Amino acid sequence: MSHFCVAVIVDEPTEEAVEKVLAPYDENMEVEPYLDKTKAEIIKDGKNYKARILKNMKENPNYELTEYGRKYLDCETDEDFYNLEKEDYSLFDEEGNSLTTYNPNSKWDWWTLWGRFGTDGTFMRVEDVKLEKEDADPTAYAREWEIFVEGAEKTEEEEDLWTMWKPQYYIERYGNKETYIKIRSLEFPYAFVDKDGWYAQGEMGWFGCDDATKDSILEFVDGFTNYFKDPKNKGKYLVYADLHI
Repeated sequence: MSHFCVAVIVDEPTEEAVEKVLAPYDENMEVEPYLDKTKAEIIKDGKNYKARILKNMKENPNYELTEYGRKYLDCETDEDFYNLEKEDYSLFDEEGNSLTTYNPNSKWDWWTLWGRFGTDGTFMRVEDVKLEKEDADPTAYAREWEIFVEGAEKTEEEEDLWTMWKPQYYIERYGNKETYIKIRSLEFPYAFVDKDGWYAQGEMGWFGCDDATKDSILEFVDGFTNYFKDPKNKGKYLVYADLHI
């Protein structure tokens, strides 16, 4: 599960206004049933699972076949696979396709204005928000890139500078040193939301992992920056929230 910071932009500086803006993205909200998987896809899933079991048995003489797995080996017809797989679903249409009421716009299962990322429930006027970090240090960020990506040797003073990521991570996420410096110099959340929509760097997954790319991050940064430059957004309020998914 993951925590991430979201800038919530509202017309009035109240928690009720925040609740209203975030409400459409609640994972706990059920919606009208819609297609989840077709019957053909359900059957294919069953066949693929049986194929994986057979592959594992062939490649590993010590493979332990579970009772659950044995049920798949006994399947021969499409209906056999379907009847076994459908046990994992609860809602179907007349054609046997599975339906779901899961909110397709889900972004969070709970949130707080007093959580991580320095969120403290403070509302700011949009026109007062500073996008560049007060302590931004482009020279230091350039040096990080040189060490983390280009393999530059550390000085004695830089011995505590480390990263858990490999060089390829930085290249895929930032592209080049100039972009890395630009992004590190700005103060922006993972996403921002107002009454008109949700805007994010990517799709947040488990354990803080997401699918953001260099292009999606830059697009988000430009959109976030332009939002605050737009005169029509003057007078609105922003508060940072800690969202969990």
